[in-house]
Amino acid sequence: MNKSEAVSIASQKYCSITMQNSNFANINAAKPVWWIDPTPNEESERWFLLHGDGVLYVLRIPSGTLCKGRFRQKGKLLSIEISVSTFVDVKSGGTKYDFRKNVIAEIDCA
Repeated sequence: MNKSEAVSIASQKYCSITMQNSNFANINAAKPVWWIDPTPNEESERWFLLHGDGVLYVLRIPSGTLCKGRFRQKGKLLSIEISVSTFVDVKSGGTKYDFRKNVIAEIDCA
């Protein structure tokens, strides 16, 4: 699945999801994580669309969550590595932020 397909599927249920306000990831081939590199954003909500094993997970990230200092930073972007099994940021130097509370939908894509 690619980002445009994920946005198309998720926006049928959540019309505020767009290409501009979302980040997308498939499960990494080397280890069971989703890698997300969002722009720090304190003023507006973001959406993470995480695909794996025939399911598209839709995460609503409230404004103020993706701020500098909360997650590891790589250049101008944040560097977040989300464990597939726990939904926790497991990036080396990460904060162990638990994204489970942000999951608002699991859409079957099989």
